[in-house]
Amino acid sequence: MTERLCDIGRACERARRHKVPLSLELGQHPDPDGTFSFYGATPSGFDFEIGAGTQTIDPAGWEIHHTHVTSTRGHKPKLRLEPKMAAGLIAQKVSGAPRATKELA
Repeated sequence: MTERLCDIGRACERARRHKVPLSLELGQHPDPDGTFSFYGATPSGFDFEIGAGTQTIDPAGWEIHHTHVTSTRGHKPKLRLEPKMAAGLIAQKVSGAPRATKELA
């Protein structure tokens, strides 16, 4: 993990130049994490995240947080990810299951 936010922008630009398929554009996770990052796909099909600005969390004082969002800004899904997201939403609607809440623990 890099420490400078400008390095994340440079890494994203480099990934685009080298035609790395991006999954999520630049964005920021909600607190308490706060990571500024982007996601791309590897040749074998799994995603990687490059990010900076992650907050250090003290395990001794940690409390479970619930959120309904994965990003406070950005992280716009790219076309390669949208069908997967749509399939998940359709399956959820068909099953009648309530929307899952992300637990940050």
